[in-house]
Amino acid sequence: MNVIPEGALHARKNHLTEIDDMYKEVTHKGIPVITVEQDGEVVQHAEVEHSEIIFTKEVTNKIERYRK
Repeated sequence: MNVIPEGALHARKNHLTEIDDMYKEVTHKGIPVITVEQDGEVVQHAEVEHSEIIFTKEVTNKIERYRK
């Protein structure tokens, strides 16, 4: 799935820690990409920007081929 995320800009706080203390380990700005492990641990894998288009690997490969 290709995605255009909505949420806090990188320069703005996302206020997740105010919602739930379990998010204290993720970035406090922007949109964190996280998973919650079976033991409840929150793992942040990335941070994306508001309106930053995220393509699937297949689409990225096609764009790269077209660019060349």
